[in-house]
Amino acid sequence: MKIEYIREKRNEYLIGMITDNKADRIKTIVNNTALKGLFDVIIISSDVHSRKSERMIFEEALKQSGLKAEECVFIDNSVSNLDKPSEMGFTTIYFDDDKRDYSRLYCY
Repeated sequence: MKIEYIREKRNEYLIGMITDNKADRIKTIVNNTALKGLFDVIIISSDVHSRKSERMIFEEALKQSGLKAEECVFIDNSVSNLDKPSEMGFTTIYFDDDKRDYSRLYCY
C-alpha cells in the first residue's frame, strides 16, 4: 500500500493495521521504517491469540479503536481474510497485489 495514501487518510481517519505476521517482525518493521507513526492501532495476531480467519482479532481492533464495525474499512490482499470482517459489518476491499489498483482505495 502506498504510504502517501495512508498519510493522506490519517488526517481524516483513524488508521489501523491488523496482521497475521509474527509480532517481533512487525514491530521491527514498523519501528524502523517509514511506517512508524502512521498507525493509531496495530493488532498482531500472536498478541491477541487470534488470526484474520477468526472474529476475535477484529473484535480487538474495534475495542482498541473505539469504533463500530460499520464505521470501518478493512483492506486485505487475500479474499479469504475478508470473510469475518464482512460478516461483522466492516466494509471490505480486496487489494490485488499483482494489479496494484490503488484507484479502488481512493473512494474512501
